[in-house]
Amino acid sequence: MHALVYRNRFEAQAMIHTHALYATTISCLKEKLPAIDYLLAYSGGPNVKCAKYATYGTHELAENALEAMKGRKAVLLANHGINVFGGNLCEAFDISEQPEFCARLYWQTKSVGNPVILPEEAMNRMVERFEGYGQ
Repeated sequence: MHALVYRNRFEAQAMIHTHALYATTISCLKEKLPAIDYLLAYSGGPNVKCAKYATYGTHELAENALEAMKGRKAVLLANHGINVFGGNLCEAFDISEQPEFCARLYWQTKSVGNPVILPEEAMNRMVERFEGYGQ
């Protein structure tokens, strides 16, 4: 999977795969992680999509992940976990923290009510702001 991303996304120089609890929980719903907080934009898109399920270690899973990752630096893997990439390992690690934080917020707000999701236009502006962040 990592090799397929590296071959197809020139900006990917480091990739991280985790089974972070809340992101994995959302992946088990086979839903995208919505924009519950502006920090999710650091993942490169207005949400984090969930790739279709396929057996771990297969080319099918790699293709599903790459497809769902279009325009983003993170992807939920259905019933499995999350993959993220960055321009280097530090950036990939920083990016990996945001979907987990947002997945936890989403889970917690859903447990007490209906989360208010940020508009896609607002998230797209945040994505643009984060593109040059820290440089």
